[in-house]
Amino acid sequence: AYRRIYAPPVERWDDTWEIVVANGATAAQRRALRRELGWEGFGTLAPGVYARPSQARSAVPRIAAAPGLSGRIVVARASDDATLGAPSLASAVPRAWDLAAVATDYRRFLVRFGRVIQRFRRTGGAAHDPGPSFVVRTLLIHAYRRVLLRDPQLPAPLLPLDWPGAAAYALCRDFYRLTHRAAERHLVATLTNERGVLP
Repeated sequence: AYRRIYAPPVERWDDTWEIVVANGATAAQRRALRRELGWEGFGTLAPGVYARPSQARSAVPRIAAAPGLSGRIVVARASDDATLGAPSLASAVPRAWDLAAVATDYRRFLVRFGRVIQRFRRTGGAAHDPGPSFVVRTLLIHAYRRVLLRDPQLPAPLLPLDWPGAAAYALCRDFYRLTHRAAERHLVATLTNERGVLP
C-alpha cells in the first residue's frame, strides 16, 4: 500500500505488458493470486489471465515465488501487434479494470474536498487553526488513499481523456501543503511521551 500511495505516477510507458496466466493453479490459488495481482494494478483479461502495463519495478517475481505457485503460473511480457488482426490489449482496458467506478469515486472526492479547500483558501489564517487543519488533512489523506488504492494507475494513453485522477492528486497535494504547518503545530502541541511533551 505504501508504494501505491507514495510512488510517483507513471510518466513513461514502453507499450509492453506483463501477463500472468494461472494455468495450473487451483481455484483457491487463483482467487488469492487475483487479489494479490489486483493490489499491484493487474486487471483480469479472462479467467486466470491477468495483465498490466509493464513497470520498471515488477512485483511479479515476488508473487510468482509465493508458496504453492511455483510451476503453476506462466509469466510473459507482450506488446500489441496490429498486423495480427486481433483486438489490442489496450482495447481490453474497459473490461479488465472497472475504471468507471474509480472515476466516480475520484469525482466524489473532488467535489467533497474541493469545497473544503476553497473555504480554507477564502478564510485564510482563521481557517488554519492547528486542530481543524490536522483533522481535515487526516480526513483528506484517508479519503484519497481509499480511492487511490483501487486505482490501477494505468499510463495516460490507456485512460479516458476526462480521467479525474490527476485532478484528485493535485487537490490532495495542494491541500496538504496548505494545511501542513498548522497541522504539524497541532501534532507538536498534542503528542507526548512518558516524560511529557515531545521535543
